[in-house]
Amino acid sequence: MNRRLQERRAQHTRYKQAVARRGKPFYPYAMFHDTVMSLVVVSVIAALAAIWKWSSYGPGHDGTHPGLLGPEFTAPADPGTTNFVPRPDWYFYFLFYLLRIFKWPESVFLATVGIPTVCLVLLFALPFIDLRRERRLARRPVAGGAGGGRETRRRRAPARARREPAASRRPPRGHDEAADLVVRGGDP
Repeated sequence: MNRRLQERRAQHTRYKQAVARRGKPFYPYAMFHDTVMSLVVVSVIAALAAIWKWSSYGPGHDGTHPGLLGPEFTAPADPGTTNFVPRPDWYFYFLFYLLRIFKWPESVFLATVGIPTVCLVLLFALPFIDLRRERRLARRPVAGGAGGGRETRRRRAPARARREPAASRRPPRGHDEAADLVVRGGDP
């Protein structure tokens, strides 16, 4: 056996024996560490919220001043705008594309509830389906494929969100294409 491996095993054995002899109870030690870290996180969030709130007030005490961490709110929306094309955020793209596939009103329930529920149940059942004790990813093709597919989709989602779908590149309703071609110098 490798000398380094033997040293690691001996060190682990000594550690286990020391813990069995002295012990380290959860209540005062680990709970104290968790409490301190939780307080640090909450304090940082509260400090950032206070800095954002108090630095966003400008000379006129309106919330649109940029401040250190951005404005408190932006200008009100213009209800007269008609050229806005609503698009879902990147984390709803899978539902958006499912609704593109299932266009019939009877199948909308299947696309929005049925398929995502089946996928979620399969994802939760995956640890119970693949019961091998092997931990190497190369010897666990089911888990590797599921995890790799999820990771690929996660990495591609922001790039896909930056691209506009073809529906949002269409000209607005009432757009005169012939006049647009004349302006660009094309044949109507």
